[in-house]
Amino acid sequence: MVLTRQTIIHDGPGGPFESVAVVDDAAAGPVPGILLVPNVLGTKEADFLYAEKVAALG
Repeated sequence: MVLTRQTIIHDGPGGPFESVAVVDDAAAGPVPGILLVPNVLGTKEADFLYAEKVAALG
């Protein structure tokens, strides 16, 4: 399992914002994903680490 973080830029009514997808690059075929969408305080490293733990469960 090779987990990577992919930054995704979205255009919103208030301007562009950034989210992060945590994906398994080694997976063959479609698999569920985890998308972190920031709140007004933004995302924290702890959010990414938790998403990676959940993604590692398959």
